[in-house]
Amino acid sequence: GKDVEGGGDAPGIGHPLARLERAAGIELEIEIVEEARHRALVDAERRLHYVVTGAGDPVTVFVPGLAQSIADTRPFGSAVTGSRVFVDLRGHGGSTPPASDDGWSYEGLADDVRWVADEVGATRALGVSLGAGALVRLLAQTPDRFERVVLALPGPLTEPRDAELLAVTDALADAVDANDPIALGRELLSLQPPAARSRT
Repeated sequence: GKDVEGGGDAPGIGHPLARLERAAGIELEIEIVEEARHRALVDAERRLHYVVTGAGDPVTVFVPGLAQSIADTRPFGSAVTGSRVFVDLRGHGGSTPPASDDGWSYEGLADDVRWVADEVGATRALGVSLGAGALVRLLAQTPDRFERVVLALPGPLTEPRDAELLAVTDALADAVDANDPIALGRELLSLQPPAARSRT
């Protein structure tokens, strides 16, 4: 992938720590432990942004969940050795959204993850929620693609949610829209196991 501008990990002039120094009239001693290298893969249909930290083997790719950013996924890599590659999924961060709603599929996401993983030579992967779903789809197509995989907080991966759960989701959204904490609490309680519900 080509290097791209835009980092935000080093405390440059716009970095919050640099602003704090100016506002407080103090000088902070800041040690940058490692450089984050921002890169992108680009073809006619998409631009996928990713960040590489660390160096060497193993190479681990980290795939965030829906509405998550690279910053949300980086803590998962804090104790991981080698190169850590943090991906912005399509429509997130520096990656372009799909051209149509049909592009929001596990298959499309898996294709994006495969593209980045192949580019960097990743042998390990960690996916969070939607990212876990993308990894499962990728592994369904090529089970031996990674030596090791971690699925954190995976969502429903095998079949769509049933009508009953979708009705609860709609009711939760309606309660939030109506700013009705009682209705919201009632719907959240309905999702709990019977033993937990009996404690209220």
